[in-house]
Amino acid sequence: MAEKKIGKVYLVGSGPGDDELITLKGIKRIQQADVIVYDWLANNRLLRHSKKNAEIIYVGKRIGHHTFKQKEINELLVEKASAGSVVTRLKGGDPFVFGRGGEEALYIKKHNIPYEVVPGVTSAISVPSYAGIPVTLRGLSSSVAIVTGHEDPKKKFSQVKWAKIADSVDTLIILMGVANLSRIAKELIKGGLSPDKDAALIQWGSTPSQKIITGKLHGISEQADKEGFTSPSVIVIGDVVGLREKLNWFECKPLFGKKVMITRPEEQADEITQNLVNEGAEVVSFPLIKIMPPNTWKEIDERIKQIKTYDWMVFTSVNGARYFFQRFFKVAGDIRNISGVKISAIGSATEKMINDLHLNVSMKPEKYTSQSLIESFSKMRNIRGKKFLLPRAQIAGAFRSDELRKMGAVVDDLICYRTVPLRQYNSDGIELLKDGGIDAVTFTSSSTVHSFVKMAEKNELTAGIAELPAVSIGPETTKTAREYGFNVKKEAGISNMNGLFTAVKEFLIE
Repeated sequence: MAEKKIGKVYLVGSGPGDDELITLKGIKRIQQADVIVYDWLANNRLLRHSKKNAEIIYVGKRIGHHTFKQKEINELLVEKASAGSVVTRLKGGDPFVFGRGGEEALYIKKHNIPYEVVPGVTSAISVPSYAGIPVTLRGLSSSVAIVTGHEDPKKKFSQVKWAKIADSVDTLIILMGVANLSRIAKELIKGGLSPDKDAALIQWGSTPSQKIITGKLHGISEQADKEGFTSPSVIVIGDVVGLREKLNWFECKPLFGKKVMITRPEEQADEITQNLVNEGAEVVSFPLIKIMPPNTWKEIDERIKQIKTYDWMVFTSVNGARYFFQRFFKVAGDIRNISGVKISAIGSATEKMINDLHLNVSMKPEKYTSQSLIESFSKMRNIRGKKFLLPRAQIAGAFRSDELRKMGAVVDDLICYRTVPLRQYNSDGIELLKDGGIDAVTFTSSSTVHSFVKMAEKNELTAGIAELPAVSIGPETTKTAREYGFNVKKEAGISNMNGLFTAVKEFLIE
């Protein structure tokens, strides 16, 4: 009888909120996991690193809202690992800094399950850094204490000696203390800390939603109530708070506080998303379409077998090139089978994909538009009688193959992929659209525009289309958007993702 396989649990700290603050080891543990169990404070963008078949389980807990009780989380980790799975327990901040990772580790150890701890960047240090507050500074702060402001409610007595802490350290960091801030402030003042000591509250630190208030210890609780501060917030008390005015860097980014909706499929939006995040924007991922293979490969396979009969192949998108060549290598095998066929491509990303296959692009338009490509071909003298293959989406794009036929060319349109409207949408994105909370929505194709309108009709949002600031990737997309009544504020000068990013940035800082 085969011995039962036992899996393993990794307790991984995901950092304070900025998904780039996770460690390299943390990313690797997400990538190898069969099961990912993640918290409310773990940035769900990290889940894009998971395997396609990984089981994703949300166990988020916050005050008054417990998806799973801690006991149930402990049992879940042991259950999944006992079944042979590699389990990554993704926790906000660091697992062992008020993250209850120690409790989970003890329970896992008790059941003889192998485990490892992957430390994370704790919010106690990183969140103040994002607020421009160093927790230590030579000559100003030589000591720092990290204290919980929310102890186990089952305790009869508090283990936090506020009176002793008050005059023992230069900088005091309090986690999960907003709800008890009034009491904590009174205890600290009673213990000898000056009522006029500088204090700061940092909500959603290290994310584009970061919000900060500063004041004096004696009045900071009332300020927090007035501003509606809730968890997650980090409280900083000490003279270092006064450095924020000089050292604030994160909120000075040009797009900080701006919300940009990206309608492109998430797996194809990394470039623009990263660029926007780097400039401080909050990116709302709102994919509207899904890229799918064709319903049948029959016609594609036949065209591939006849590939040497063509004079030109025209690729108008990255997706067309990707799906065509994926199938090409399965059918034809050797790239040399394409020798003698000239290639034309629209866009730098499409060209790069073709170049990466060690193929040359013989014709590329001056502008990244279909019209520019048609104009380039019209200047050639030997188009008549030439045979063209046009790999494209099921819904014909802007490239007009009829224009080539008018020049005397023989054109075979070839459906290599489909753009399928999604049936379920990001509910948070829909709420932002209803509340008017989006500063710009991007459209990368006419398909995304059509799908957005269908979504708007389904969710009774069509009345707001005219007032929604839109940024388009190019002329054809702009034309489609304006036909539906969208207020296109900016169009990319170069029709690619970098051009779209530039257009968004220019619009938002004008």
